Amino acid sequence: MVYSEINKKIFYGSNDQQFVRCTRPASNTVLPVLVVIHGGYWKQSHTLDSYATKEIAEYFKNKPVVVWDIEYRRLAFAQSQGDINGLDMVSDVAQAMALIRNVAEQYGLDLNNIVLMGHSAGGHLAACAGSQGEQDQHWPFFRANSLVPQKMILVSAVLNLEMAMMGSGLQGIGQVSQPEQVEHLLSVEQRLSQSLLSVICPSQRQPTANEIILIHGDHDEAVPHSQTLDYQQRWSHLNLKKIIYPGCGHFGMFQMKGTTQENYGKAIYWNEFIAEIERAISNAPSAITVKNLG
Repeated sequence: MVYSEINKKIFYGSNDQQFVRCTRPASNTVLPVLVVIHGGYWKQSHTLDSYATKEIAEYFKNKPVVVWDIEYRRLAFAQSQGDINGLDMVSDVAQAMALIRNVAEQYGLDLNNIVLMGHSAGGHLAACAGSQGEQDQHWPFFRANSLVPQKMILVSAVLNLEMAMMGSGLQGIGQVSQPEQVEHLLSVEQRLSQSLLSVICPSQRQPTANEIILIHGDHDEAVPHSQTLDYQQRWSHLNLKKIIYPGCGHFGMFQMKGTTQENYGKAIYWNEFIAEIERAISNAPSAITVKNLG
């Protein structure tokens, strides 16, 4: 069967932010799927067109892979401007993932080769989508047509919300540079509810992907790499690989061309980063040396 080239928006909800940008080259076979989730502290001001992850979508656009770039509802500038919270965003990503199954036959998507990756706040959302919690059965967006990725790549990710908000110990280990955004992400009711934290806090959710790749820079001032170390320790019995880039900041794995995050440092690991994603898609073993700083 011949599959046509695709470059289009596909909506998974009624809100104008609930869409996926799908790109696919023409081919006569099904192709692996690379799911991309942008970050930006869950803020309304960051989009898939403005955030650094657009470089990944652009790089893979004409390669033999389907890029599934997810947009989602995000936090307003002030809580009084809207009532979107973490549960809504996790719901959006789950629905966008479920849509892959619905269009797989039409668009030629290989359901046996789905790589889910996210950066920063997008890494948080990716980790929620590629895992399961004790309370998931109570939430329809996890029950209906759920789709488990074969691999997850979590980059500079916020993985422990409680640690991100308050830090751990006297040194405040793991606290992010904008903890107020985590508070904004969580309503008061959610902060007091362990059942809801099991839905929106990755450190409390069992990863379901066959392989989890954690990538972080040890000079990340926005999301400390202790977030990755904590996650790796919690799920060390799983097929999990940790890659720490020495001297790398929050965006040091991107080229940062024409983005609003250019002041976050030089792109010193772009080639290694892209190579790791390509290996994940091709199911080849990693050739990157894992730096163990933990």
